[in-house]
Amino acid sequence: MKRIRVSIYAACLLLLSGTSCSYFEVDDSQDPNRAAIESIQNPSRSQINQLAVGVVAQMRNAYGSNAPYNQVTGVLGREVYVLATNESKWYNDLLGARPLDDISFYSVGAFNQISLARRAAQNLQEASQRSTFLSEEEKKGVSGFANTVQAWAMLHLLNLMGENGIRIEYGNPNDPRNPGPGPFVPYDEALAEIRERLDLAATELNDAGTAFAFTLPGGFSGFNTPTTFRQFNRGLTARVAVYQEDWAGALAALNESFLNLNAATPADLAVGPRHTFGAAPDVFNYYYQNRNANSPTLAFVHPSFLANAEPGDRRVEEKTEPRTTPRTLGDLTGTHDPTLYATNTTPISIIRNEELILIYAEAKIQLGQYEDAISALNTIRTVAGDLAPYAGPRASKDALINEMLKQRQYSLWYEGHRWVDMRRYNRLNQLPLDRTGDQVWAQLRVPFNETAWGGTL
Repeated sequence: MKRIRVSIYAACLLLLSGTSCSYFEVDDSQDPNRAAIESIQNPSRSQINQLAVGVVAQMRNAYGSNAPYNQVTGVLGREVYVLATNESKWYNDLLGARPLDDISFYSVGAFNQISLARRAAQNLQEASQRSTFLSEEEKKGVSGFANTVQAWAMLHLLNLMGENGIRIEYGNPNDPRNPGPGPFVPYDEALAEIRERLDLAATELNDAGTAFAFTLPGGFSGFNTPTTFRQFNRGLTARVAVYQEDWAGALAALNESFLNLNAATPADLAVGPRHTFGAAPDVFNYYYQNRNANSPTLAFVHPSFLANAEPGDRRVEEKTEPRTTPRTLGDLTGTHDPTLYATNTTPISIIRNEELILIYAEAKIQLGQYEDAISALNTIRTVAGDLAPYAGPRASKDALINEMLKQRQYSLWYEGHRWVDMRRYNRLNQLPLDRTGDQVWAQLRVPFNETAWGGTL
């Protein structure tokens, strides 16, 4: 990722430069230091590559900010506490002791970073269409990649916003013909739009030849050609399909993804694209923290994750570690550190085979194909958890849904899923309340800058 970090600087210079160049025709601007993306009239292959590097870097940044996505959703979903000595909103506002607002770090931090990833992908897509250096196949590849990233970003925004919905179109402030913004659309309509964009991207990737016109970083090894990246796209589509309760559609998407139901080792479960990290000029993993650290802002394992685990579950042993010095704030005590990311360069998974197997199990349960579901759940139990096979009722839909949600809780812990899972199964009221007066929020408020821009529901 060192190369990515350096290249993103180049990409930013490419976009922001106001100097003349054979590839540029700089438009009139109120701010001459910030030339519009439309100024790149005929980007070279090198410039397209730099823009693509910028997309991946900003996609990775979406997991960071002063309110990292996995931390915000982890607190809302009672996976972690963030006991920050310098900011009580982490354990008051987000845990429901005080009302949410629309201007605090938790409202704008992750939302803004994810939105920047979406915009970066759109910029790449638009720039590639103006390039005479790319073949039509290569332009299809760029567009398929960009549409997939935009759909990924839109889905994460929708996860934060819930029934508030999201914007599907936000226009282009540099284009007086389409300055935006488009309106927010309701949750179900937004999911349909995301699914449509993923399907469009899959079609484009089918027609994109054998290689991209740009280079993806090492974390995308195995998913760095139009054909293999399309498998990633179909995995995301399966995730969207279960959110839509389109169980047959989820299975159809999985059939075209990188799903491997015969996973026999944890490494088999870990297969999938991921974001990698490194020392400067790169960045370290946003969620890593030193054991027994005493810094102002720390995440702690929610006690329910420990209390509800089956004895001997390897996932608990690998993802948590008891502290020698617990921290107590706001009548909450954190006793265990999250060790999901063992080092400061441990990659962050975007989507992996472990999740795909769980999506398969969920779809099979909902379709009444219980033995197939149990087989998949047993793969997760035995390979990921080092647990005995499922021993509960084999023909009870309710029992199997409970088992599936529990396996998702432990396999996908602190990765942004638990809160969304409990919400889509109308089980937010089953999440633990830590103090009298706390409540579980169903969604964040729309950020103030978005409501001020207009077009919200």
